[in-house]
Formats: sequence, C-alpha cells, structure tokens
Amino acid sequence: MAAVRWGILGAATIAGNQFIPAVRAAGGGEVVALASRDAERGDAFARKHGIPQVHRGYTDLLASREVDAVYIALPNSLHATWTVAAARAGKHVFCEKPLAGNASAAREAAAACDAAAVVAMEAFVFRCHPQTLRLQAWLREGVIGTVRTAHAAFHFLLPPERRPDNIRMRADLAGGALLDVGCYPVSWIRLAFGMEPAAATARAVWDRASGVDTQLVGLLHFDAGRAATLSCGFDARSGVEARIVGTAGELIVSQPYHPRGPGATITLRRSGHPDETHTDATDEPSFTAAVRHFQSRVRNGVPALVGVHDGVRNMEALDALRRSALDDGSTVPVRPV
Repeated sequence: MAAVRWGILGAATIAGNQFIPAVRAAGGGEVVALASRDAERGDAFARKHGIPQVHRGYTDLLASREVDAVYIALPNSLHATWTVAAARAGKHVFCEKPLAGNASAAREAAAACDAAAVVAMEAFVFRCHPQTLRLQAWLREGVIGTVRTAHAAFHFLLPPERRPDNIRMRADLAGGALLDVGCYPVSWIRLAFGMEPAAATARAVWDRASGVDTQLVGLLHFDAGRAATLSCGFDARSGVEARIVGTAGELIVSQPYHPRGPGATITLRRSGHPDETHTDATDEPSFTAAVRHFQSRVRNGVPALVGVHDGVRNMEALDALRRSALDDGSTVPVRPV
C-alpha cells in the first residue's frame, strides 16, 4: 500500500526533532512538503531534513495533490484555524497540542474534521504508546482497585532572559504554562480516571508584562468526591511525574508523556506484595507509536485509540482551570459539549 505523504505546516523545532524522525522510524510514511512563511527558515529546514517541496503559504500546501496528511506545528492560537482549513481541503490532520486556544475553537475544529471524514488527532503521543496501553489495561483489570486520586505534573525551566522573545510568553498566541505543558497532565489525569471531570479549581502565577500564566496548580473534581491534582510551569529544571492511587494500590509512572529508554517505567505498588516495575519503552522517538497508529488509521481504517473529540474534552477542562485561576481559585464547572 502506498505510503502516507505528509506535509508540515510550520518549520518548528519539534517538527525536526520529533515528528520527522518518528515518520522515518515508523515506516509507511514520508515527509514530502513543508510550508513556512519565513522563506529563509523554511528553505534551511527543508535542506536539513531532505524535504523536496517548500511552499511559501499554508494554503498552497493544502492545495497540493501530493499531500495526504498534515502535521500542524504552528503556535497554539493557529491550531484550530489550520485544522479546519486542512480538513476542508481533504487532508488528514495530526495537530500539535493543544487542539485550540479554547474549547469553542476546538469544537469547530472537530466538527470540520467530522464533516470532511478525515482522520484527525491531537498530538498527545503518549496516548498511543505501549506504556500507556499497559497502564490502561491494568486500570481496566482493577489491579489497584478503584481509582481514588491521581497527580500529574509537567514543569521545565524557561530562563527569564529567554522569556521576552519566546512564543510561550505571548498571550495573543495562546501561550502560558497551562496550554503549553499543563495540557499534558490534564489529558493524563482524564485517562487515569476514564471519565471527564465535573469541575476544576486552580491558582496561577501571572507574568505582569505578558499576561500569561507561568505556573499553575489545579484540582480536577470527579464523581463520588474523588479528585486529582496537577501542576505545571516554566519554573523548574525537572518536574515531570505522574501517579495514580487506588483502593488497593498505586501506579507510579516515571516518564508519563514522552517515554523513551529503560528509564521509562511503571511501578505497581500494593500492600503485601513486592513492587513490580515494568518498561515498554524503546529508544525510538516518542512520537513513533502515534505516527504509526495514525498512518494505520489512514491506510487501513484501524479503530482510533484516541479521536479528535478527546481534544475538545481536554480543552473544556483546560478552560475551566483557566477560569478558576482568573477568579482567584473559585471552583467552576467543566462545561460539556
């Protein structure tokens, strides 16, 4: 069967460091085109990564009959706009997280993908990784009993001297810690509980000059009095962790979002049993499993592990956290579609 022909919107670092190596490692696909509004940067990126076609506009790439699917690696504020445009052009869509800057835009993007009957997925690549599939299987089997609480965090250090020119500090581009890295813990917690939160509570640290959040701590409220905590920020050199606590034990995940290598483990801890530590990670790029799955959906119609509407649900929870943080930590409902 013919390879999936990929086009990339935006000459972003993540496209070169993560997505392109994953396409080549996965097999069954090839990157044939790039669109960049910065001609010099686009040409240099294409030369470096061996991409044969370079378009000066995103619309030009979407019009190409030589492209089957697009990877959208643009600033957050442009994700929904170009997901809609790509779907209307009949292209399958693999969009960087978050799917949109808010839930309303995410709904529009998902609706466009449904109407065009294209394969679409938000690039939370851990959702397709064997480590996550093992975690979900254990939760279904009840190895830790009923999930009572969870915690997930994603922090990294964005030094103050680098912040003025960084798109993460641009409110007009949907920047801020919650949308940049907090979206990961929210997605992970929703997966851990296997349902949507009913309400959210959050407090944030705001950058006065830009107006974006640089740190946020939140609480997602689930049924029966259950809740999960999350934290995110641009304030620490190392702050990635995840844990699920149940009535009969707990699961501790060392690399929840981008598992790679032997250090990526799940530890099962239960009273009266020795700890069990497992790894399903390899040295291949962390995007590889998701790209492989996406291409299988395009080429063979395999069922989706995670669909585009999951991105809508995630944005609803993110919107609620942001509303709470703006309202000094009040508890606000997560609005359903």
